Amino acid sequence: MYDRRGTVARRFFWIKREGNPVARNVEVHGLTATLQLAALRAAATTGHIKRATHIISRLMPGKRWADVRLPGGVLSVSLDDPYWCRIVTGLPYEPEVGEAIDAALAAEPAAQILDCGANIGYWSTYYADRTGILAIEALPHIYDRLKTAGDANGFKTLHAALWHTTGDELTMSWSPGLEPAASAVQNAGLESATVVTVAIDDIAPDGPLIIKLDVEGAESDVVRGAERVRNRALWIFEDHGKDTTHASSSMFLDVGFRIGYFSGRLITVEWDELDSLKTNPAKGYNFVAWHTDGPWADLLGV
Repeated sequence: MYDRRGTVARRFFWIKREGNPVARNVEVHGLTATLQLAALRAAATTGHIKRATHIISRLMPGKRWADVRLPGGVLSVSLDDPYWCRIVTGLPYEPEVGEAIDAALAAEPAAQILDCGANIGYWSTYYADRTGILAIEALPHIYDRLKTAGDANGFKTLHAALWHTTGDELTMSWSPGLEPAASAVQNAGLESATVVTVAIDDIAPDGPLIIKLDVEGAESDVVRGAERVRNRALWIFEDHGKDTTHASSSMFLDVGFRIGYFSGRLITVEWDELDSLKTNPAKGYNFVAWHTDGPWADLLGV
């Protein structure tokens, strides 16, 4: 564990794999990073990991990183990142998304993934060794981290803002530390950047397709740009608890799709059931959508 000078060379934190998906293990370098990770893991048991990350990073200033080993590759995570620090502690991250992708790839192993709103590349890294992936991210400084992950793990990346057109410009806004909530259609913070747009139809591959869509309120605009591939894709999307109109789900239901979610198995959902499912206004709820005349209805056995 120690080199000849008495400093910590590196330390592995092994994490029990409870369900799908969580990190298999985490590697950090240096004594300070080891202590910071230990503090984060202790804080994770309180259920306040985001708040604890802010406090711990102030007490232990400086940029330190952890390498999180996922099934498909290794993802580097900053130990002062209040959003992604949950995965270095072993807390599960949106397991229903992992269940949906696992079920889709089991039904159609040749399906490729569009990771729309990929952020630093968690899901792209998770499945990098199983299928072809194109990960798209709009924020310039987050895209830099996504590209690093793509280069390291063998998936393709694209810096663009997803929209219904290609080649236009959009202004993305966000708050520092809350980049996963960045949006082109909502006031998401005082930071901003102008980004060139891309439509899904202009980047989607041929053949079976899984689209993980996380675009913070721009879902309808993005789906408008997927006319060519819309009905043949399996969509994994978020319908946020704060949206009592269920706009994302309604958009799919209105054009001949069914929706559901995975919890051990696929459970189909009707529109009038959404109020009883989306009970927490601070939480995003992940659903899947498939067209009744598309290939995924048969592939998923619905």
